[in-house]
Amino acid sequence: MPRVNVRNTPRLKQEIQKAGLDVLLVFSMENILYLSGALFALKNNLRGRLASAGFTKDGFDFLVGVTNELSVVREQAHVHEIRGYVEFKGTVPEIIVQILFEQGLEHAVIGLEKRFIPISVCEELQVHLPGARFESGCLALEIARAIKIPAHIEQIGFTSRATEPALARSFTMSRAGETEKKGATRLISEILNEGADVVRHNVYTLGNNAYHAHRFPSAETIL
Repeated sequence: MPRVNVRNTPRLKQEIQKAGLDVLLVFSMENILYLSGALFALKNNLRGRLASAGFTKDGFDFLVGVTNELSVVREQAHVHEIRGYVEFKGTVPEIIVQILFEQGLEHAVIGLEKRFIPISVCEELQVHLPGARFESGCLALEIARAIKIPAHIEQIGFTSRATEPALARSFTMSRAGETEKKGATRLISEILNEGADVVRHNVYTLGNNAYHAHRFPSAETIL
């Protein structure tokens, strides 16, 4: 299933305005994906390679990321503005500040995703936006995300329907003497064949290993 815009834009506007915010800034992979439609493949692996998405109370949205990933991101995102920074030279806050000044939001009430924003980013924003006020935007975002639009419900359903046959085929092909690693590899392949872009989590355990939470696949074999 092609990636679609699952953002509940009307509800997000409503919650931002209700919270008294002018703009919401997010920094986690999942909320960047929700706001912009863009999935940065290495976002959670390279912590220093920051990205951000923003959404104003009037519905203007933007995305900031490192330049060498923008060619892929541009194919995915559904925002008004996409801008990049050169890694190790520029910073995400520099680009955010530019955009906010252009939008006349240098004195805005800015809602931050405080559970994920690095302290260094917060400090840099405060230095360059002395006239702004910074609040938490987490609750407004969570409420908006909790109310799914039909496209989001369909995507969740598609994912579930695609995962089930992939699991069934993978387990059906299991044989005695096969290792957890082999079974996990086959399961990943089956899920990708069903249309997934990436498999970010794979727990495949046998016997006593099944007592452990989120154990990596090992050389343990099926009896």
